[in-house]
Amino acid sequence: MNTASELIEQLLSSYQALDHAAMAACYHDEAVFSDIAFRLDGKRRIHAMWHMICEKGIDVHVESVETDGDVVRARLVDTYVFSDTGRTVVNKIESAFEFRDGLIATHRDACDALDWARQAFGGWKGEIAGRIGLIRRRAARKKMRSFIASHPEYA
Repeated sequence: MNTASELIEQLLSSYQALDHAAMAACYHDEAVFSDIAFRLDGKRRIHAMWHMICEKGIDVHVESVETDGDVVRARLVDTYVFSDTGRTVVNKIESAFEFRDGLIATHRDACDALDWARQAFGGWKGEIAGRIGLIRRRAARKKMRSFIASHPEYA
């Protein structure tokens, strides 16, 4: 990869192709990932998350990629069926990436948690999950533990 923006283009095109291994290759071994549900340290855990997401299927639309100094930002829309409820989610995400040694060191995704939870859960469950991050993070940890238990290469 020549530039940070090219690395992010590679990450996002791999995401669109559901190629979790190519995505993982874009991360530094000590990378950190965070979003409204996950807080992950290390390339192996991040790879496990992308593997889990890609395995379930997702449609990824990249709206933009912009460089701002040492940070690359991307806007994308993920559309998928939330496996816990069978409900379709259209999630607008703003990503920010920082780099070390030519690889992603920090990846932060932001979205409207309440909007996401209303789509994913609906009703009062959506209102609660959208407002209480602990609930989202606990559910994400449970899914990751289950996925890793069935994929020992990430243990």
